[in-house]
Amino acid sequence: MSAGREDLARAALERKQLIVGEVGSLEQQVSELESEQEKLTAAEQQLRTKIEALRAKKEVIKAQYSPPEAHVRISEATGGSDEMTDLGLRCSVRRRRRRT
Repeated sequence: MSAGREDLARAALERKQLIVGEVGSLEQQVSELESEQEKLTAAEQQLRTKIEALRAKKEVIKAQYSPPEAHVRISEATGGSDEMTDLGLRCSVRRRRRRT
């Protein structure tokens, strides 16, 4: 080979080695990002499960507290025929609200 051709070949080889190094680095980054994506997907699913459990718990709590509150409202609307019962229900409602 002539000197000009050797320089071109050397430059091409150096570019090839540089590109191969960059490709290796990019492949490693892709692998790390895929791993991170898998972790985030699993965390998302766990959070969705927790959210659904909390929603279900909220509905149970709402169902438990609705009857006493309804009774208090009915009693207030009808003039409160039994003050001790009304007072007891109001206290019960307040205690339950504090617990949640």
